[in-house]
Amino acid sequence: MLLIQNNADALNLKHAIKNVCVEIVLQQIFILKQTINDLQLAANNESKSTAGDKHDTSKAILQQQVAMHHQQLIVAQNQSKQAEALPVAINDLPTLGSLIYANEQCFYIGMGIGKKTINNTEIILLAPTAPLAQFFIGLKNKTEGVFNSKTYTIKQCW
Repeated sequence: MLLIQNNADALNLKHAIKNVCVEIVLQQIFILKQTINDLQLAANNESKSTAGDKHDTSKAILQQQVAMHHQQLIVAQNQSKQAEALPVAINDLPTLGSLIYANEQCFYIGMGIGKKTINNTEIILLAPTAPLAQFFIGLKNKTEGVFNSKTYTIKQCW
């Protein structure tokens, strides 16, 4: 059920969506930092009392895991900056930060998180590079188009 009655409702919902996006990324960053710290502690505590090759292999695996999680942390930190920068202004045309009501469903173009219920409204959060988001960006308010053999009609865009 769509609970957006006017632009003020849409603006409030867009602020709430942005906050959810930021919070999700901050949680990922926290977990990644904690994981990196735990892996570094494990690598430092790796006992040299085991056979030399086994010790070196274990330490190398832990270092690889630290490097992998560090790369994920860099991606998450970039996503955090992107989430903080999501626009909340009302848009008549689908673009980054747009909230779109089409086919009895709400879509938000900003971050690819999937389906979430925010302020009692079910919303599909799409990355701006997602094919469906790109399709919406090519349409105008109150128009329709076909994507993957399905017709979408944009009833409202904020």
